[in-house]
Amino acid sequence: ARAVRYKKVLEVVGLTFIIGTLERIVSTALIAATGSLYATPGPGLLLLAEPESKAFLILSSINLFTLWEIGVAGIGLAAVYDRDLPKILVLLLALWLLWTGVMLFPVLFGG
Repeated sequence: ARAVRYKKVLEVVGLTFIIGTLERIVSTALIAATGSLYATPGPGLLLLAEPESKAFLILSSINLFTLWEIGVAGIGLAAVYDRDLPKILVLLLALWLLWTGVMLFPVLFGG
């Protein structure tokens, strides 16, 4: 395995932060347009009228910008570390699913 410079990894993270900034801008526009603080750029918009439902909570956690960030991070990390892109994407998606599950668990199951 070749040595990876910290600055290269920092570049990948910086690119994902740009996407996060765009997400904040779009989310702010959605909140202004819908009048709901629960508006997110994803399938949760379909159930915006029912923000307390479990289906809404699950759908609103699927943020299109987050998936975009995962894709960009995966491509960047695969290039920087010279690894197989599908394996990196699976790892990142698994970590995101784990994190999302941990965050949703208390809300969905009252834990």
